[in-house]
Amino acid sequence: MILLSSSVGAQTQNNDYYAAKSDSKLAQLLHNVEEFHLQLGIDQIKSRQYGTARANFDFILRYFPNHPRALPIMTELCRIYKDSQCNAEAYLDRAIKVNDGNASIYLIKGHYLQRFGNLDEAIDNYKKSLDINPNSANAHYNLGLAYLTQNQNARANEHAQKAYALGLTLPGLRNKLEAAGAWHQVELKPASEDGSPGNIVQPLPAGDASGETRREPLAEKADGSK
Repeated sequence: MILLSSSVGAQTQNNDYYAAKSDSKLAQLLHNVEEFHLQLGIDQIKSRQYGTARANFDFILRYFPNHPRALPIMTELCRIYKDSQCNAEAYLDRAIKVNDGNASIYLIKGHYLQRFGNLDEAIDNYKKSLDINPNSANAHYNLGLAYLTQNQNARANEHAQKAYALGLTLPGLRNKLEAAGAWHQVELKPASEDGSPGNIVQPLPAGDASGETRREPLAEKADGSK
């Protein structure tokens, strides 16, 4: 049994979340970590117990740095809970080191950077995410928002068209492009044979800087992995 009280002495293991799919021991460890810390941390955030919530998510990320639910929640928590131990970029960098072939990590990092106005770095991370998973609707959408903020309207429209073609229905980006006179439908080629969209990475359920990030249930899995 893994308990929060043991987190003080817990040593960083840096397990790959995605390796648990094919490793029974890792799968059991992941189950234990999630069972005792994931929902508890989410509930603590809802009741604004940010300090204990941070400890729970830190515990999860000690074992699985690229956990697709705990990581975006932690980055958002670090933004709203000012604590010297809450270094979002350190968590993100460690996640990338564990598995740099996972699209969702770059999407999470891009979203984090975009919220702080670091648009060039955010765009670079969205591009890395799309290099791995060209069918991530959320990556196209957020990349479109970033380009629009930089007044690169043609590029913003291109990625908006791809996001909506992949099934995303959030109207914010389209509305902004229409207001700028930059919404133009273009002929798209599917990024893969089946043309299926990627899943959505969900950050902490709170308003973001753009007000446009698509919100999905917390149970939603991350997109694009290798």
